[in-house]
Amino acid sequence: MKLLSSSPLQSALHVERLPTVSVIIPTLNEEEVIGNCLRQLHKQSMRPAEIIVIDGGSTDNTTRIAKELGAKVVIKPNWGTGKSRNYGAYIAKGEILGFLDADVIPHIDWCKNVQEYFEENPEVIGAAGPKIIGSKNRFLRRLYWFLTVSLQKFLLVLNFAWFSGTNVAYRRTEFIKLGGFGDTCLSEDIMLSLRASRLGKMGHHGGIVYASDRRIRAEGFLSFALFYLINIIPTIVGKPIGKYPKYYEVARSKFRFIDHFRQARKKHKSVKTPQSNGSEAKMSFSVFSQVQD
Repeated sequence: MKLLSSSPLQSALHVERLPTVSVIIPTLNEEEVIGNCLRQLHKQSMRPAEIIVIDGGSTDNTTRIAKELGAKVVIKPNWGTGKSRNYGAYIAKGEILGFLDADVIPHIDWCKNVQEYFEENPEVIGAAGPKIIGSKNRFLRRLYWFLTVSLQKFLLVLNFAWFSGTNVAYRRTEFIKLGGFGDTCLSEDIMLSLRASRLGKMGHHGGIVYASDRRIRAEGFLSFALFYLINIIPTIVGKPIGKYPKYYEVARSKFRFIDHFRQARKKHKSVKTPQSNGSEAKMSFSVFSQVQD
């Protein structure tokens, strides 16, 4: 007798065949955001096999919150992000290693998207997903969508994977063959995806994560852009920098001052000439309201 596609038994068999996912999150003083990330992982339509938090020696309540929310917590003081992710992969039990940053909130179907993508594409060894920024700045939102979706998919056609560690997953066996993330101070996540491109096929799993623009607001857009520009060329040629050049901090401080000055001036103008028609309400933006969709 043929089972209907919607039958509970067939659905259960489908879930059982899907590869298991271990979620690995490096942290350092992330008490303000780690709780939201972990709570949303527990609400997934398909739960991950385990959640592993590798902490670099937080002095706040990060590890306490993570333990209370059921994560397996390992403390490795002064370890960098790449080394922490590698240790998480070493102790993980899942067939798929899903790497997330502490300040993201995965969509309720994030784990499902990852599992189904790797099941349906057995030739793929690694895949990334979109990152949506919760910001009032429309340009910034569109820029991140372009960088994490449109550009990534275009580069994949050229067999060129440019994946950050914010939202990426690898098959555990292939991750071990690749040697994991490098020990470089910067761009260890990008370098891994570039090496993986030479080993096998890379993809885009479509599992969305939401993130705030806190880092950009803290640094300023110009300073934040400089951070990435200073890494792009060395990374492309296969020689990522281990530390910032001397001129970086000088330029960074100047760009940060310019950004903060512009923001203060813009805020002053908005206070001086308030909107009377209520149109400012249209500027409100909260991408996190979509998380439960």
